Amino acid sequence: MLYKQRETFYEPWSIQRSQHMDNYLFDHFNLTSGMFVSWDMDRINHSIVDFGYQTNSLSTVRALRQCSAIFSKNASYGSDSEKEDKAFKAFCESENNCKIVNDSYRIQAFDNSVERESILFLAREKIARILGDCPSLQSLRCGFGPGANTTVKNKTSILCKLEAKPVCSKDAFVGHPDFNIGTLMDTYPQLFLRHNCRVRYGQGQLSFVPKDSRKHRSIIIEPLLNTFVQKGIGLVIREKLLAFGVNLKDQRINRNRARLSSMDGSLATVDLSSASDNIAYAVVLDLLPIRWFELLSTWRTSSVYYKKRNITNIVLQKFSTMGNGFTFELQSLIFYALAYACCVYYKVTPDVSVYGDDIILPSTLFYQFSGILSSLGFTVNSEKSFFEGNFRESCGGDFVNGINVRPFYVKDRWSDGRLIAFLNFYHNDPLLSAEARDYLVSQLKDRHKVYGPPGYGDGYIHDDLFVGNPHRRSDGWSGFTFRAFIKKPIRRKSKSAFLDLYAVYGLPFSDEETRILERTYRFTRSFAYEYSTRDDREPSSVGRDPYVVRGDFITNCINIYYIPASAGSSAPSN
Repeated sequence: MLYKQRETFYEPWSIQRSQHMDNYLFDHFNLTSGMFVSWDMDRINHSIVDFGYQTNSLSTVRALRQCSAIFSKNASYGSDSEKEDKAFKAFCESENNCKIVNDSYRIQAFDNSVERESILFLAREKIARILGDCPSLQSLRCGFGPGANTTVKNKTSILCKLEAKPVCSKDAFVGHPDFNIGTLMDTYPQLFLRHNCRVRYGQGQLSFVPKDSRKHRSIIIEPLLNTFVQKGIGLVIREKLLAFGVNLKDQRINRNRARLSSMDGSLATVDLSSASDNIAYAVVLDLLPIRWFELLSTWRTSSVYYKKRNITNIVLQKFSTMGNGFTFELQSLIFYALAYACCVYYKVTPDVSVYGDDIILPSTLFYQFSGILSSLGFTVNSEKSFFEGNFRESCGGDFVNGINVRPFYVKDRWSDGRLIAFLNFYHNDPLLSAEARDYLVSQLKDRHKVYGPPGYGDGYIHDDLFVGNPHRRSDGWSGFTFRAFIKKPIRRKSKSAFLDLYAVYGLPFSDEETRILERTYRFTRSFAYEYSTRDDREPSSVGRDPYVVRGDFITNCINIYYIPASAGSSAPSN
C-alpha cells in the first residue's frame, strides 16, 4: 500500500462542481449528436427526445442516449423529501392495485375467459414441476446477507447480527408448525441460547432508497430472523430454476439474447413497472403449490410501519417487496412460468428467459403476455419494453442491430474515481473527443492521474501504450507494476463473545446427531472460517469475514503486477 492517509479518490465533489461537469458533458454529447436537444428537467428521466433507432445514425443514437443518461438516474438532482413523498405515493398506489387483485380473487370478479384460465393452469403446472417437493426448514441453507434489518442497520456485519436480539414477524409465530419460529429454534438452537431463548415480535420498516432523478423506490427492511430464513428459501428456488435452464447468477444470458434479437427481431424484451411491489398475495396463493405457499407466507412480513409519517401499522396487500430475501427468485419463477405457459397455450416454441422482471419471450406473444400480466395486476413498462424494430434492452445491455449502445449512467455526484470510470468507459471511443478527454483529465487531482494497461478495473486511467516499472529483473522476473486505487472493506474488530458462534450459526442440528461433527473448521489469518465437509454443502455465509460491514471501505493505492502479452520479445529491459 502506497498511501496510508485518508484518500479522496471516491469522495464526491461539491454539488456545484458536479453539476458543472454534468452540463459540460451534456453540451459535448448534444453537439456530437447534431440534434441540439434542449435541456428540460421535466423530461430527463427517460428520454430527452425520440432516440430514432430506425432513422438516426448509430453515433447520433449513442450521443442522445448519453445526454439522457447524464441526468436520468442522477440522484443528486431534486429534493430528497419530494422524492420520498412521490415514492410513498407510488407505494400506496401499488398497495391499492394489489388490494384490487386480491379482492378480485376473493369475489371471482376477474375475467374467467378460457384463454386466461388455461394459461394460469399451465403456469401452475410449470411452477409445480420446477419447485417439486417442498423442503423442510432443516434442509434450508439459511444465513444472514450483507444488508440491514430492523435491529441491525448500521454495522451490518454477521457478527453484529449474531449479537442482536432475535426478532421475527408475527407471521413466523402463527405460521405453519412445520416452518414457524418453534421449528427454527429447534433447528438452530445456537442462535437463541445466548439470548435465553427469547424471541421478540417485530414489524418490517418501510423505507426508501434512491432510484433516479425524480423519485426514490420503496423497500421493506425485514426483521432479523426473517432475513435469515428468507435467504435459505431464495437459494432453494434459485437452484430449482437452474435445473430448468433459468440461471439467476448470469445476466449475460439475457444480454446476449437481447443482442441477437435486435438483429432478427424474433424475441421481445419485456420490463415491468415496480414488479416486486405488485406481487399480490392472492396471485402467489393461486400459482404456488400450497405447501410452498405455507413456507413462504410463514416467513414473509405482512405488516410494516413508516416512521417518517408516524404510521404504526400497514397491513400489506402485496406478498413481498424488495428487501425480502426471496422476492427476486419468486418473481423470476412467476414470470418465467407465465411466459412459458403463454408459449404452450399458443403453440409457440417456448423460447423464454427471465432475470427478475427482465423477461424475454417470442415477439409474436408480446400482446398476449401483456394481457395476462395485466389481469394479475402487473404493468408492462412501455418505455423499456421492445418487440418491434431493431432495438432491444435487457439486464443492462442495450443493442441496436447487434451493437451495444449502452451509455454511462451518472447515478450521483461526480468523484475522481467516477470520472476515471467514465474515461475508461469511452476509452478509444471517438464519441468522446480528444479535446473533451484532455479537459476531463485536467479536472483530476494530480495524484489520481495514474495510468496502466486496460483490463484491471477502473482504479486508474486506461492507456494502451503504457509500460510499467520493471519488477525484480535481477531475480529473473519479466513483469511490470503500475499504481491503482482500490476499495478495501473496513473490518470492525471486536472481542465478541459471539465469535465462536459465527463458525456454526448457519449449520442446522439434526435429531440424530449434531451436524457440526461432520465438519472441520480452521480459523485463518483473515478471521474467516474455512471448512471441509463430506457432502460438500456449504452453509450460507460461512467463509464470509465476520467483521466486514457492508458499504464501509477505505481507499488504498497499491502496486499491481502484470506481464504484457509480448513480454518475452518487446518488454524493455532494466
